[in-house]
Amino acid sequence: MNHIVYVLLFKDTINFVAFSRYVKKVFFASHDDSIEAQIISICKRLKNKPLLLCTSDETAAYVNDHAEELKAYCFFESGNDINKYRNKDVGNELAIRCGLQIPQTWVLQSKSAPVEGMQFPIILKANNSTRGGKTFLQKINDAGSLKTVLNIIPDDCYPIQLQKYIKKEYEMMLLGCSLAGGTVVHIPVAQRKFRFFPNEYNAGSFSHSVNPNNSIQLVSLQKKVSEYLKAIEYTGLFSAEFVYEKGVYYFLEINLRNDGTSYLSTKSGFNLPHLLCEFFEKGKTELIGDFSENFYMANISDFGNVLNKRLSFWTWLKDVTRADCFSHYNRNDILPYFGFLLSFFIKKIKRL
Repeated sequence: MNHIVYVLLFKDTINFVAFSRYVKKVFFASHDDSIEAQIISICKRLKNKPLLLCTSDETAAYVNDHAEELKAYCFFESGNDINKYRNKDVGNELAIRCGLQIPQTWVLQSKSAPVEGMQFPIILKANNSTRGGKTFLQKINDAGSLKTVLNIIPDDCYPIQLQKYIKKEYEMMLLGCSLAGGTVVHIPVAQRKFRFFPNEYNAGSFSHSVNPNNSIQLVSLQKKVSEYLKAIEYTGLFSAEFVYEKGVYYFLEINLRNDGTSYLSTKSGFNLPHLLCEFFEKGKTELIGDFSENFYMANISDFGNVLNKRLSFWTWLKDVTRADCFSHYNRNDILPYFGFLLSFFIKKIKRL
């Protein structure tokens, strides 16, 4: 069954998704009015009750904060007090109870918190991505540098999470869909990331899909992640992130929303957003598909590795030719790619 796709943007936003041939209509929201009231107004104009898919932690958290007002008018990803689990310290506690292993972790409640006894180097990141996002994500090598960084982080971005630096061999992400409050969980595709930009602890820029059922370790991780999702009664798309070092997968976090690389799952044989639509429409929980390995490239950011001389142009070009899907480019729907380039250059010009 084909589903009608709508996009909701703020009036001052240029978003490449709006250029897609599959988008039926673009709705624009105003910062001046209640967002949930505007969503309800739009939903009332539609023939069928829509599924609201969020593409950022901020929007997902907002929707869950206003679940009571919205649930009569649209479907959305939800669970039992799931915004609490967007705090990494809370999510880590549950992950440990589910048998997942995490790196040694410290959570600082304020910039004046003591930092003695930490093992450097460490990775500093926001404890809740809705407060700071990746703005402060960085590797810190000593206590002096840490104190300097803590002093420039705004008070409203605390608490901050610090984790022992893992010299990873690669990252692994499980892409899945949790249905019926976590009683049915499908994880048909894993994504192995082996190149990153702008640095090793930031977003993956080149990766490939892996069948998670062909590895004893990944099958074990699937069971533990499924237990996590059942514990919070989650229904929706998700991605679970891990780093791998010396035979151990260390849990980082679970993103309780549609992941930016979720198209890799579709390309690899499993259309998870479609399954979620079918669940809300018909109660369907069965996932049908055949796995195929595919390479994924965030081609714009990955080219940054060439510009920064961490990668040769010829290696990058070879990888482009073997990539099956990209973050912005799709040969069957090319206008979003040009929309992205337009937005990219407009932002660059505004900074001049």
